Amino acid sequence: TGIIPAGITGEDYFVLNAAGSGARLWRAGYDATCIVTVEVTRHDAQGSDLDIRLPGWHGQARINAPGRHMAANAMLALAAADACGADMTRAADGLATFRPGTGRGAITHVMHDSVALLDESYNASPASVRAALDLLGLVAAGRRVVVLGDMLE
Repeated sequence: TGIIPAGITGEDYFVLNAAGSGARLWRAGYDATCIVTVEVTRHDAQGSDLDIRLPGWHGQARINAPGRHMAANAMLALAAADACGADMTRAADGLATFRPGTGRGAITHVMHDSVALLDESYNASPASVRAALDLLGLVAAGRRVVVLGDMLE
């Protein structure tokens, strides 16, 4: 089974090669034309509640990592688990134990909780900066400051 995120650079190349191999191909994303889909039913600065549809399973999951990009990662993880024959209820429940690593979207309140610091310092690419800016919108309203460094990728 090939699981291809919708809109990924090179998607057409992957689809063409997978089709020629005879492998099952699951296109995954937010788009209703995808075989594997995720809908964020609620999200905030702590995480997201998800509704995920796979070819043989439909269910809900919670991921304690905020942002649409993390919801998409959770969807892809469940698709891979399903393709491997995992118990999907256990896999979905397991997502709730996930915590992002250092520099991967942790929100820390500083200065007597008057400032929310979003740490996306692990690595930078245009896609990760877009995801961080989207995530910043989930942090309580008020003044927002973005500090960017080099993007070496």
